[in-house]
Amino acid sequence: SMPLDISSPIFTWSSQNCPGCFFAKGTQYGTQQRELIGVTWVIENEDPDHPNMNVDWPEGLRQTIGLNDGSINHYRSIFLSSDLPEGVKYTYGSRLMKYPNGDKTINQIEEIILKELKDSIDTRRAVATTLIPSIDKDSKEPPCITQIQVLQTNKKMHLLATVRSHDIFKAAIPNAFGLRALQQKIAKEAGLEMGSLQITSQSAHIYEAEWEDAKKLSQCVIWEREPASSFDPELHGDQRGMFVISTKDQKITAYFKTPSGDDLLNISGTTAKEVAKKIAQLELVSRQDHLIDIGMELQKAGIAISQGIAYTQDQPLPFTMHKGMETNNVCIEC
Repeated sequence: SMPLDISSPIFTWSSQNCPGCFFAKGTQYGTQQRELIGVTWVIENEDPDHPNMNVDWPEGLRQTIGLNDGSINHYRSIFLSSDLPEGVKYTYGSRLMKYPNGDKTINQIEEIILKELKDSIDTRRAVATTLIPSIDKDSKEPPCITQIQVLQTNKKMHLLATVRSHDIFKAAIPNAFGLRALQQKIAKEAGLEMGSLQITSQSAHIYEAEWEDAKKLSQCVIWEREPASSFDPELHGDQRGMFVISTKDQKITAYFKTPSGDDLLNISGTTAKEVAKKIAQLELVSRQDHLIDIGMELQKAGIAISQGIAYTQDQPLPFTMHKGMETNNVCIEC
């Protein structure tokens, strides 16, 4: 899978819509698509009551992808209401809260998820499905979101959603906001805080009709945008943790800590390459920019040891540069 740990659905979604990163293939409809299999994106801090839509994108694009109050409110109702409008085959709310069971229905949110949480806060049985095999086996449009599950850690309720088929360009953002609203509802009724929303898109795809728009978006948001000049923990922080690097006792030691600063483990070596390769082997970081930064800092630490100068993380090495002279055994423009 491809984990994408970003606070907001908008930033998560925009980082996925790079058509050149997807694999081209056909569809059941006779058209073409670009697809990634098993994409998991994690949303941490989105407030369902105040959706973050503060991005400077063209209005036409915002309408296409559902980034507007009308679409988001519509999807909230799809997830939060059990009503089935006339002429509509299903809604996620109707499948979750009025699941057919003979001549009766099951409210899976109340009778399964909340019941299981009440019986045991550590349950792994708080699962609800939207698929009805007897109905969906002959359907050309079975539900795309097929399952939700609730898990709890430290009094925070996490919602995990499985999407069998995900139109990542036009449906992903409304889906994410709708699921976040459903998560808020369940957490409130269970007396828990909201945790993360994890969406696993088994088939994350962009249809060929949207390839050009997706290409323009990726150029605007990713390729043509200058890298951030300053560090913003909300946007650039690594959810897995951070490294503090030391050169004590003429060794390079990388101390791996949680985002809150608690110690996890440390890796020591005599060279930057030795420590860097171990960090890469253990796959300790989730962001490419973080891994690159660690590599640069380890190299600086190695140079500091070899040249007998002080090393301070995230600061330039204290060389005294004189043109044509050697300082600390480093020749500057000799």
